[in-house]
Amino acid sequence: MLKMTYVLLTLTAALCIAKAIAIQPQDKSGQRCPEANKSWDVCGSACPMSCELMKHEHVPCTMNCVPGCYCPFIFKSGNSGPCILPEKCPKEVSGKYKKREKSKKYN
Repeated sequence: MLKMTYVLLTLTAALCIAKAIAIQPQDKSGQRCPEANKSWDVCGSACPMSCELMKHEHVPCTMNCVPGCYCPFIFKSGNSGPCILPEKCPKEVSGKYKKREKSKKYN
């Protein structure tokens, strides 16, 4: 009986600790990002989506948390570029990027 009580108390304590960790706020540091449209994330992706990564189907990436400034659900042009929509990414021509031209409308 005593052994069973000990096991139950240990499991209850472990669950309480796990829930306490899960409900803590993400960031208490008050960090701010100098770039427009980016926000600080204490646990961002090690491989945030970018125009360069869009051309690859499968990019290996770790699941590690990396604190930093991230674009919210939109792509960015490069490792330190501004947040842009995917259609604004430069298109690649023979290994080099060039700015996308506006599409012409034909009647």
